[in-house]
Amino acid sequence: MRTDILTAEQKSNLELLGAMPEIEKFYLAGGTALALLIGHRYSEDLDFFTEQKFDTQRFLKKLLALPNCQKQSVSKGTVYIVLNGVRSSFIYYQYPLIDQPILSPWQIQLASVIDIGAMKVNAIGGRGVRRDFVDLYFLVQSRSLPQIWEDFKKRYANTGLSMEHVKTSLSYFGDAEIDPMPNMIKPVNWKKVREFFEKESKDLAP
Repeated sequence: MRTDILTAEQKSNLELLGAMPEIEKFYLAGGTALALLIGHRYSEDLDFFTEQKFDTQRFLKKLLALPNCQKQSVSKGTVYIVLNGVRSSFIYYQYPLIDQPILSPWQIQLASVIDIGAMKVNAIGGRGVRRDFVDLYFLVQSRSLPQIWEDFKKRYANTGLSMEHVKTSLSYFGDAEIDPMPNMIKPVNWKKVREFFEKESKDLAP
C-alpha cells in the first residue's frame, strides 16, 4: 500500500478515525483510496462511504470530539468535516460493494480497484471532472475499460441509471477541460487521456 502518497495530516487523521468503533461500517473510496492502491497521484480529501444508514448528528458529535475537527455541513445521510485541515466526507451510499474491501494499516476498509473503478464511471456519468478521467485512465492500465464498464453495470444494476447516458459521458469533456490537472506522481498527458476515452468508449455495450 502506497502510504507515501499521504500527507502527515492525512496519516494522523486515518489513525484517529481508525481508532473509532463507528468507522467499522465505513470504507474509504475516491481518489485517495485509489492513490493508496496504485500510487499514481496525490489526493487531498478523505471520502468515506457506508451501505448502512447512520445517525448523522450522533456520528458528528463523535467526530467533533477529535482534536482540531470542524463541522462543514450535515444533511440526511451525509457528514462533511475538516479534520486537521483535511476535508473529509462520510456518506450513506446504498449501492453494495461487489468486491471484497481491503484492510488498511489503520484498520479502515478500502474499496478495491474494482469498486473504485465502478464508482469513477458513475461519477463521470454525473459530472466528468478531470481527476476522475485521469483516475480511470490509470485503472485501465491493469483492468480493461470493458471490464470496468461491466463492473459499473453490475454495481449499479436496477438503479434506473441510463447506461447510454453514462457511456456518452465517457467521451464528453466539457467540464474536464476547464479543470486543472491533479497533482500527479506518475506523469500523464491530458490529451492522451482524452483521446483514449474518445476511442475506447465507443465499443462499450450499454
